[in-house]
Amino acid sequence: MRKFFRRYYVIEITPMKFHKFYHWVLTPINIVLTIYALISFMLDPAQADVITISYDLALLVCLALTFIGCFKMKKYAWIAIIFSFGLELIYDICCIAVFVPLGVQAVIYALSQVLWRIVFIILMAGYYIKRQPLFFDPVPYDQIPKELRDSLEKKGKG
Repeated sequence: MRKFFRRYYVIEITPMKFHKFYHWVLTPINIVLTIYALISFMLDPAQADVITISYDLALLVCLALTFIGCFKMKKYAWIAIIFSFGLELIYDICCIAVFVPLGVQAVIYALSQVLWRIVFIILMAGYYIKRQPLFFDPVPYDQIPKELRDSLEKKGKG
């Protein structure tokens, strides 16, 4: 259980494979899909609503900050990641209210989206909360005493 709550402070010895996947694959895909949604709303304004357009614009800002900030592990990237999780959950909850007039199946679908989002947020937030010090106050590898480096490397990569 202790390993689950470990926080990481040194980038060079922190497992970052999923972060790289999130940064290089998921974030650009989400940016493209969000731009596509906004363009679709411009081409067919009858399908647009204020909540969805506001959500898409805010999400696009978060995704852009995430993508740019993750190159150098900037504070604003971590904040944008966490903020986007909350933004997505709020949007999904708003969808429940919108789907109520459409019937029980639509509400069940919206509730399943909220439940899926909660599971996703728990996993992703856990991952990024453990790595928060890397964005805010990382410890440079060369400042770690040499006698501690080997034991830290074994713990970090395990």
